[in-house]
Amino acid sequence: MTPQFVDFNADGFTDIVTGTFDGSPHISYGSEAGFGEPTHILDGEGNRMLLSQFWDYNDKSWQGSGGQHCISAAAFDWDDDGDYDLLLGDYRKGLLYLRMNNGTNAKPVFDVENIQVMLGDKPFAVAGGMSAPRLVDWDGDGLTDIVTGGMSRGGVYLYRNTGQLGKPEFAPAEPLLARETTDPQAAKAPSTGCYVEAADYDGDGDLDLLVGGYANWNSQRQSLTEEQQQRVKELQKQQTEVTEKIQQFSKAMDDQLSKAQTAEARRAVIAEMRANKEYKELTDKQRAVSQELMKFQGQSKRAAGVWLYIRK
Repeated sequence: MTPQFVDFNADGFTDIVTGTFDGSPHISYGSEAGFGEPTHILDGEGNRMLLSQFWDYNDKSWQGSGGQHCISAAAFDWDDDGDYDLLLGDYRKGLLYLRMNNGTNAKPVFDVENIQVMLGDKPFAVAGGMSAPRLVDWDGDGLTDIVTGGMSRGGVYLYRNTGQLGKPEFAPAEPLLARETTDPQAAKAPSTGCYVEAADYDGDGDLDLLVGGYANWNSQRQSLTEEQQQRVKELQKQQTEVTEKIQQFSKAMDDQLSKAQTAEARRAVIAEMRANKEYKELTDKQRAVSQELMKFQGQSKRAAGVWLYIRK
């Protein structure tokens, strides 16, 4: 996810730095023969980098607790000392973390701890979760800004660098592209999972936006009678109540998973919840309510695509 083409190890060949859904950043080194197999980027102690949750390839299961899951990585010389540091983006809360490189590009020595990137006294957090930070000089002032898309809520946001070279500081988010809500019956714009690339597409000297993502909309909408409108309100209330109860089950499972010491114990926790009669009744009701709502509100649809936005 979020591939970045950069000479990461300063050997004259372009490499690929990327996050993946396993929760750690990867590197595919370039050479005369092409790109090599992707491998984990390791910290200064030889361990794979992560936030808190990650996929264990040996146990073939998710490990860790806290719900922070790294899906994006970006190489950037944060402190302007001539080598690449790493920014790691979190999937669920949209947080951003820094791993400083205390070595060189040829021989990196990355910190073993994550440093949280802040916006003043508040954490850097992208609404709806982060999909991909892009490091660009959006306003042409010589400082590197951050442009990123939102995951579950969509939209594209600019975080201006108001600091100085080697000491970045970022201002609160400015929406460059709001989540599309004006035409819910057509796939005219991305509304979730927005991955961004900033480039001068039309060659006029400023940065435009290429945005990949999903358009979500409802089809087959109908005019509702007063009785039908009342039924929709009742169903929406039921949906909220059922969802809250399911979330309570999920929270209880997460608490048990965090205490489980082995992959076998974690699988047992999941199996126990799925076999729970009340949980099954709740999920069945949630499905039935959603299907009835769909008859009144239209069928939910989704389409993937890439959209171009020319900067004026």
